[in-house]
Amino acid sequence: MKAVLFPGDRQVAVVERPTPQPGPGQALVQVRASAICRSDMSLYYGKPIVGGEATATGQIVPGHEPAGEVVGVGDGVTAVAPGDRVAIYLGVGRGN
Repeated sequence: MKAVLFPGDRQVAVVERPTPQPGPGQALVQVRASAICRSDMSLYYGKPIVGGEATATGQIVPGHEPAGEVVGVGDGVTAVAPGDRVAIYLGVGRGN
């Protein structure tokens, strides 16, 4: 899958990453749109205001306010199914 990275110093990189597999209680969402906010732009400028030590790697995918389509679910998931359109609240979840 493709991912956009803001490695800092006003740089943008489009990279290939392995497609994750949803684990128990998880859903995999193909992102169709995502907002870019002030905290994301701080990554772009190389002066992160959130994200802790992980931001020093330059490997953080910006856009923590996404919407898209469920393309897979793990064991025990009953609230959504493949094909469902969803919006994701940034306070819930575990982005990698």
